[in-house]
Amino acid sequence: MKHFKDENIIEQLLTKRVIDMTGQELFDLIGSAVQQATLRDVPEHKEKRILHGKKEIASALTVSTSTISRWLENGTIHAPAVIRADRVLLFDYDLVLEQIQASEGLRWKGKEKDSSKTASRYSGLSA
Repeated sequence: MKHFKDENIIEQLLTKRVIDMTGQELFDLIGSAVQQATLRDVPEHKEKRILHGKKEIASALTVSTSTISRWLENGTIHAPAVIRADRVLLFDYDLVLEQIQASEGLRWKGKEKDSSKTASRYSGLSA
C-alpha cells in the first residue's frame, strides 16, 4: 500500500469517478482512508511514569511521606499501582492518582508537580 504524502493525489482520486479508476487507484484510495481512520482511532501511547519510593511519589503528589504511608496502610493505594521490588516500593503515578481520586473523591485536589501547572495540596483531613 502506498503512503500518500501529496494530498493533491488523494484529492484527485476523491474527485475521480470510481468507474474511471484503475484497480490500483481504487486500492490506494481505500488503503489511504483505512490508514487515516486507523491513525485517528488509536489512542496516543502514554509512557508509564514509575516512581521509586515514598519520597518520589509524595513529591509528585505534593503530599507528605506520612500521607503516602497512611494511604498504603488503609488501602487507598494498592496493587497494581504499587509494586514491591525487594525493599523498594515502585509506584505507577497514573494508577496511584486514579486510586486516590476514586477513594478520596472530592477531598483530593492534588495535581502533578509540573512547572506548567500550579500544584495543589491534599486538603488535610484528620487521620
